[in-house]
Amino acid sequence: MSNFQFLLSDPGFVSFGEVAVAAEKILPIDPAACILNCRRAMEFAIQWMYSVDGDLDMPEQDNLQRLMAPKEFKEIVGPQLWQRMDLIRKKGNTAAHNAGKISRSVAMLCLENLHAFLDFVAYCYTESHEPGVFDPNLVPTDSLPHSLPQQADFARDLARLMEENKQLRKELTARRQAHKQTYVPKPLKLSEYETRKFYIDAMLEDAGWIEGVDWINEAEFPDPRHQDQLLTADYLLCDSKGAPLALVEAGKSGADLSAIRPRGQRVAELLEARYHRRPVLFLTNGFETHILDGLSPERSCAGIYSKEDLEKLFRLQSFRKALTDITVKESIADRYYQQEAVQAVCEDLEQNDRRKALLVMAPGSGKTRTVIALCDVLLRHGRGERIAYLADRHSLLTQAKRSFERYLPELDSSLLSEESPHSACIFATYDELSHAIDTWKKGEGKLLTCGYFDLIICDEAHSSVYENYEDLFTYFDAPLIGLTSTPVSEIPHSSFAFFERKTGDPTYSYEPTQAVQDGYLIDFLSVKTDLQFPEAVPSYDSLSTGDRAKCDKALSEDSRNLPEKILSSSMNRWIFRDDIIRQGLSILMKEGKRVQQGKRLGKTILFAKNLDHARKICDIFCQEYPQLPGFAQVIHGQSQEAQALLDAFSDPESLPHIAISPDCLDSGVDIPACMNLVFFKRVVSKTKFRQMIGRGSRPYPGSEEGETKDQFYVFDFCGNFSFFRFHDSSSHWGRLSREALLYALLTELMAKLHTSADQSPQYCALAQALNQRAAAIIQALDRSRFSVRGHLKAVELYSDPSRYHSLSPEELSQIQQELSPLIPEGCMDLVTVTLDLLLCGYQLSYYTGKQKGQLRSALTDLLRSLSALNHLPPIAKEGKLLHKLLHTAYLKTATPIDMEQLRPHLLPLIPHLPQAKLPDPYPILEPMLSHH
Repeated sequence: MSNFQFLLSDPGFVSFGEVAVAAEKILPIDPAACILNCRRAMEFAIQWMYSVDGDLDMPEQDNLQRLMAPKEFKEIVGPQLWQRMDLIRKKGNTAAHNAGKISRSVAMLCLENLHAFLDFVAYCYTESHEPGVFDPNLVPTDSLPHSLPQQADFARDLARLMEENKQLRKELTARRQAHKQTYVPKPLKLSEYETRKFYIDAMLEDAGWIEGVDWINEAEFPDPRHQDQLLTADYLLCDSKGAPLALVEAGKSGADLSAIRPRGQRVAELLEARYHRRPVLFLTNGFETHILDGLSPERSCAGIYSKEDLEKLFRLQSFRKALTDITVKESIADRYYQQEAVQAVCEDLEQNDRRKALLVMAPGSGKTRTVIALCDVLLRHGRGERIAYLADRHSLLTQAKRSFERYLPELDSSLLSEESPHSACIFATYDELSHAIDTWKKGEGKLLTCGYFDLIICDEAHSSVYENYEDLFTYFDAPLIGLTSTPVSEIPHSSFAFFERKTGDPTYSYEPTQAVQDGYLIDFLSVKTDLQFPEAVPSYDSLSTGDRAKCDKALSEDSRNLPEKILSSSMNRWIFRDDIIRQGLSILMKEGKRVQQGKRLGKTILFAKNLDHARKICDIFCQEYPQLPGFAQVIHGQSQEAQALLDAFSDPESLPHIAISPDCLDSGVDIPACMNLVFFKRVVSKTKFRQMIGRGSRPYPGSEEGETKDQFYVFDFCGNFSFFRFHDSSSHWGRLSREALLYALLTELMAKLHTSADQSPQYCALAQALNQRAAAIIQALDRSRFSVRGHLKAVELYSDPSRYHSLSPEELSQIQQELSPLIPEGCMDLVTVTLDLLLCGYQLSYYTGKQKGQLRSALTDLLRSLSALNHLPPIAKEGKLLHKLLHTAYLKTATPIDMEQLRPHLLPLIPHLPQAKLPDPYPILEPMLSHH
């Protein structure tokens, strides 16, 4: 009989059930093998969950750490069970590398935790399963080795199960959702002693502490307030001279840490008086650990610092300086906004005790130089010695490393892929650093302990990075700096939440609109051609919230998690056709931006669907233009020559001049000489599309006089502008949020009203209402946001409705250029702002004559959609009005006052419309702005 016998009766569970039974049977012979097979059984069961549960999407990398990382998975199993599973994962790593240190009691705990997880799986996904309790008496005390199933065989079974379970996903997902509501988690009942032996001792061993050498159990000290009593430190951690570095206070598993804090603080005070240095205090119940270092408020920590970590912390304290009066070196960051960004981060670190910062900076505005300047300030002020710079691709890391070496040459740096992580600044991909945590060893413990780094920088930080690698960021107890070029209005709430910021309020932002105005970015021209994919594809905005999230998370357009409605097989066939490729190349060679007085096509990035597509395009180019050998070449991340080719492409005069790439030129690559971008692929992530456009935005003075780069060309053969509803007749860098566009239109309309010949009481009342509406938008701005604080004078001025009376052309220009970009996306209800945009645009067209037909058509479409919902009582109540608007000439002759009178009737109706039915008025209205 086995604790896992219940799994063998269900055909879906047999594969991992057999491994669990084997783990139990092998315990008396080999505790390490028991834990390894606990880990295998758990991994197989998790893979099975991904195959049957519609709320789980298989990550790009399906190793155990990545499978357990998504928040959707954590929400399903719950925090307590996830902690139990994480112990199995960690102990499995320990067993794989150091089997000699595995005890029977630890293996027994892993079996109990595995049983809790698999019992949960059975309860949630089967029709009827009675929860069981792990019985230690069923674990054999003597057994023969058990024959274990091979992982390769299981992998083939898993592939078959995933295919078979496609039909079961909906049913089993619903069953899990229903059953989980009644599932009662099994508490882990461990005494303080057991918690210490199973969990806390393991943390100390992981960090390299040696019991009896620099780790002392139950250290006792006389209590100065009570001479006949002793104060006891559960764990005392000492330096090589025996001086205390840290205390660890332990509680029972699940105990409230606040209950043990006073005891630890009393011992820390005693040792501070004796040694003139306050030791760091760790509070832990095995599952949860807090650190009190005297530098920042008490915070959660993934584990215990190593001796080297603590010695470094005290060493840095000796020359730590405040960040209140910093000097940013202009030799590193010489632009005003770069220096403002550094000061904003330092202000948060020093005055607000924040340990996370999010910098939003336009592509090409110098994010890397900004963060190098920040590192320089922090290093000079005793805030760190070791830095980790993370990105998702090696090309970004190589480029960043070169910049660090150029602007901060005294900082020793290395790529983790080429060297061990001993340098002061390590450049690594997220996966490389995750892998190194468990594999890089130093003496008795890990090298990369939780206190190893003093600063972590995440380049091109997207929401999917934080969701997929949350464990990595929570493992290292270091300030975290996120860098992104995604506009503030498009950064999801989850990213702001991760950085503990209010939505729409990063630490500092420098948007593309401002960068273009300042002359630090170059605008683009979308070149109109006849080559366009002939079939309609749903727009990004028409997708459901879930499908948009899948698009935004997609690292490639080949992602298996993309919504099926946008995976057009016909488009894939179209872009691979020889005649289409020839036509696209011909358009590029004839109409692309040229250099050397028109003699040669300028540097061009051609974005291909995948590597096969890129190679085919290159082959056809060689056939069509044999007189240009080496002119076009494929650059992709899988090639060992990728960096050398990228360096050659970056040189304005060297071959190749056309880089055909399926992956490594999408973001983060700095090529100022780039004159043309060609989209021969459908991009599904709005963030990624903006980044790709940014590859051409860097200014370039030209190699010859008179060839200054004032614009770059974009050839979009696959309807990306249409998919994202970017207005492709001008740059999307200057695209305002919908709310900002409404504010700009209101100011235009008010300027027209105040100069109108008709100054009747009705028109005066309309002008006053519009004044109030515009002022309310500015009044709602969050003045604590850094971007708003820089424009407080104008914000205060135009929060007053009376300031909108008789706006001069200069005032109108100031409003649209200074205030409109400050208005964030999402600060107004989407349906309300959509209706107000149409009505306001219609009112403005009464005076300008611009776009009136298009606006009437868009408004009529909206009214038809509403009329189709006449079975709903609120809409039926306005049936006569809708009929009048749709079937008479009312809209053709309506005045601004008529349109204003429609507003209170229509506003309650349009919330009933699905968001997909809402028109996008942006392409119609943007050209109406006189100062855009």
